[in-house]
Amino acid sequence: MLIGMDIQKHMVNITEMEEDGSVKENYVIENSEDAWNTFVERYSSMKPEIALDQFTSGKYVARILRN
Repeated sequence: MLIGMDIQKHMVNITEMEEDGSVKENYVIENSEDAWNTFVERYSSMKPEIALDQFTSGKYVARILRN
């Protein structure tokens, strides 16, 4: 599974894709600690590859996802 993220100040656009590149799901979450915790719970057992855009809070999000 592949996940692409476009992270904004108040929201995050997420695209979940299959290995062949077909889009499985698009959705938006709040850019908040609670929303990130829910995201991590949803995907932690799947160990997806995640690509995120370069932005100011990149280190913060990378730490959340790495843990």
